[in-house]
Amino acid sequence: MANIGLTFYEIEIDDVKNNSRNYSAVDYLDLISDIFHETKKSMGPDTNDEGKIIYENIVTPNKRLELSYFKHKFSTISGIVNYYSIDNYQENHFEPKNLEDISPYIQYFKPYYFLLEYDKHKDKIYLILEKKGIIGIKTIFINFLNDLFKKNQKYGDIKLKAKPMTPSKLLNKYISEGNIVSVIYYNNDIKKQIFGDIDEISCDIKTEIRIKEKNFSPQQFLEKSKQFFKPYGENYDDISFKTELYGKIRNIYIKSPEKFSPYIEITDNIRFDYKGNPTFESIDNEAIKVAKAHYGIILDNKSIFNF
Repeated sequence: MANIGLTFYEIEIDDVKNNSRNYSAVDYLDLISDIFHETKKSMGPDTNDEGKIIYENIVTPNKRLELSYFKHKFSTISGIVNYYSIDNYQENHFEPKNLEDISPYIQYFKPYYFLLEYDKHKDKIYLILEKKGIIGIKTIFINFLNDLFKKNQKYGDIKLKAKPMTPSKLLNKYISEGNIVSVIYYNNDIKKQIFGDIDEISCDIKTEIRIKEKNFSPQQFLEKSKQFFKPYGENYDDISFKTELYGKIRNIYIKSPEKFSPYIEITDNIRFDYKGNPTFESIDNEAIKVAKAHYGIILDNKSIFNF
């Protein structure tokens, strides 16, 4: 069972002076355009639609964020975030003057694909991140965007904030195929210290199973679920989930805490046989297909999006 690691956020505007949300202060479509052009300026005068920028002012001094393959089209910005850590160079008692000085100590992580999208129908901006391995990439990315606007008087004291979307909103908006609907079985709050760029995660964990039937509603499934569905619960120490559906067990197990993404777990479709009994159907291939479609603008025929 796969978690493709997509995390989705609604972008909110905060008025720092008044400590309150201020949705009318900024035109979201202009904001998308400004983010693109401000980033282009940071990349240098000769940058067109592609470039690279290294962002150093992030959570800790020994971590850097590199933005590359930067694209802009209408109401969408997309690109690749290369995030890496610089380990052990301080033990050698010297101050690095450039990237070449510290290159032997750099530990690269898998690139993160991002997409900023303006939805004109809802007048909202959504941030989509591929999240694999590093807790806190969202905070780093938002800090990066906010730093672009510090010298822009147009925005004053307004800052961007990212609010995580729940799995049901995410799946309904971005991963809908045909007549798929969703059923959420249990919802628990988790507060656990996880190593990384933040000290604690507090969020709702939802196990979501999707039904792929034209004439079978979630309510019908819930009414019958006691007959054939059994949630075993969660083990937060090992970050694992276990459910049984009509005698077939599904385990979601994440070996490493740093790979834990609380906002989305893509689990299974459910199909019903001719007797009306439910069976699991893996959606791994469908999930990958959807992810590749969303990030196709980033790839630009570059074979780097591997699962």
